[in-house]
Amino acid sequence: MLHPRIFQPYFLWHRDRLIALAAVAAVLWLGVLDGLLLAIGVSLFMTLRGLAQARVVELGRMDDTHDFIDRAIYPQATQEEGLVILRPEAPLFFANVESLLGQVRHVLRHRPGWHTLILSLEESPDLDGTSVEALRDLCHDLDRAGQRVLLARLKRHAHEVLQRADLPATQLTVRSIDDAVKLAADRRGLEALERRAPLAD
Repeated sequence: MLHPRIFQPYFLWHRDRLIALAAVAAVLWLGVLDGLLLAIGVSLFMTLRGLAQARVVELGRMDDTHDFIDRAIYPQATQEEGLVILRPEAPLFFANVESLLGQVRHVLRHRPGWHTLILSLEESPDLDGTSVEALRDLCHDLDRAGQRVLLARLKRHAHEVLQRADLPATQLTVRSIDDAVKLAADRRGLEALERRAPLAD
């Protein structure tokens, strides 16, 4: 703490600056043990705050490859006709699911002519009850509007709980975004897709 250069990388990277300063102040004020415990608490708070303020990104196909990437970073990535492909950038849980699915609804309201939403949940290893309820409400609303939902890149625990939730007009898949796009394009294949698809490791 006597050498400010130790903290220079945090300011250069624009990462953990508040936590570093809080740790210094807490240790000087409360002593080493209590100060570090307070700094840990601040770190946990900042982590939860970041997860709660996560955003949803729209994915597009890069050139003629099988890669789907964030269109905000690569505007040249193309949209798939009739599809909206979105990915929450954080795991869904009670503190952020309403905000993230609200962003999904906002994108859908401003995108005419689409018939299938592909929602990649690769960032969510598991889902709590609030997240399942929010996803169920979204799927119900889209089902009433005659639109489909494909939940892709599911991890094992998320896949299992969503199977039990029996979401309407929804297909669950652990496949890649590219495979989900092919399923969405092939209506007969989409109808025939088994809900109990084999899980990836």
